[in-house]
Amino acid sequence: MIGISAAFLTTLSFLPQIIKAHHTRRMKDVSRYLMILFATGSILWIIYGVLHNDPVIVGANATAATFNLILLYYSFAYAVST
Repeated sequence: MIGISAAFLTTLSFLPQIIKAHHTRRMKDVSRYLMILFATGSILWIIYGVLHNDPVIVGANATAATFNLILLYYSFAYAVST
């Protein structure tokens, strides 16, 4: 239960930034390197979770990677529009 709660909370932590970026159309202060490194780490965790048949690790990291890729997309899309 602790693992599920931790996965839920850390994954959920991306939502405020996604919502803020969507509303403000600004990503100037968020590092692209952070997002790229985090997405890469999440993908590696997904592979690990698949190899160890752990749906919590796979699900949490697939969601986190998706949220992170949304932020990365916003960082490029909003850089052009500003």
